[in-house]
Amino acid sequence: MRRLTRAARASMKRVAAIVLLCPLFSGLEINQAIRTDGMVGVEEWKDAEVHQVSDSNSVYLITRQEVIYVALKANKKIWAHVYISNGNQVKVIHASSALDDVIYRREGCHWTTKDSFQFELADKTYNSDTEAAMGKYFERNGWVANNVSIGDAKTLEFKIDLSCWEEPVYLACVMAEYDMKLHSFPPKLNDDAVRPGLVLGYTPDSLQFEPAKWHRLR
Repeated sequence: MRRLTRAARASMKRVAAIVLLCPLFSGLEINQAIRTDGMVGVEEWKDAEVHQVSDSNSVYLITRQEVIYVALKANKKIWAHVYISNGNQVKVIHASSALDDVIYRREGCHWTTKDSFQFELADKTYNSDTEAAMGKYFERNGWVANNVSIGDAKTLEFKIDLSCWEEPVYLACVMAEYDMKLHSFPPKLNDDAVRPGLVLGYTPDSLQFEPAKWHRLR
């Protein structure tokens, strides 16, 4: 019988050590990366907090460190707004055939802006180039989402960086069907977050928001 070389014996020991360690790691959960591809994958969203809104429309929320992932899943074609606020300003995040956001700042009882939407990321397919463009958009703007041309047209996925937001942080969402039927989260949302003109992409100079009545993230 030929003797194993020293290198071969060392290699066998390394393999044996890996085999022995495997049971220790088999129970560990590894968070699957969430891609903003307009498809709510079972595995990537399995740990989500799910809120039923209306008519089989759902909101999925996952927080990972300083990032909140939001998925809006409807039973009809939609576009959407996601609102983030700390009580002093409201970030209006718009996702339709393209993406953009505007900031409203609190001035007394009203919230004002001088901004208007300047839309970007109108890609119609999800591929490596789109993914790279989304990554750059997230770095510049602190959020990204798929547009309605990517995915099944009934699902919008958002990735939002909360690291620059001081507590408290509130969230609201509005899903708009193409006949302008609106579905909101929280379900009883009744401030200007559901104002049709704003949801359509216009930016009135002055609005009224009540973030303290929204869903508190932290």
